[in-house]
Amino acid sequence: MSERCQYRVYSGRRDDMRGHLCGKPAKAYEGGVWLCSLHTAEGIAKRNAALNAKHESRMQALREQSKRSELREKRAAIFGELVDALRSMVLDMDHKCETSPSKRRAEELLEKAEAIA
Repeated sequence: MSERCQYRVYSGRRDDMRGHLCGKPAKAYEGGVWLCSLHTAEGIAKRNAALNAKHESRMQALREQSKRSELREKRAAIFGELVDALRSMVLDMDHKCETSPSKRRAEELLEKAEAIA
């Protein structure tokens, strides 16, 4: 069989308005024309399914990234409030006891939080 694919393809260049025939060896006769395995209805469906799967995986990754950034923004929004609450706890502990382990731990956490902010 010396038939060639009769599917018209376009290069995407500005000067390629009419396109050209694919020209690969034909595998099937569909709709009155010879087509290669890429341009049969089954081949096009396979390629579209692969492209859709690739697109969906990218979109899923973007959705997950968006969720992570939303969580990061929420955490950043309450970070200042947490530092203020920790500072008030340390001040309250100053009045109650001077050498409490929880006071030392709260002071360490407050220093770390202030270094980050």
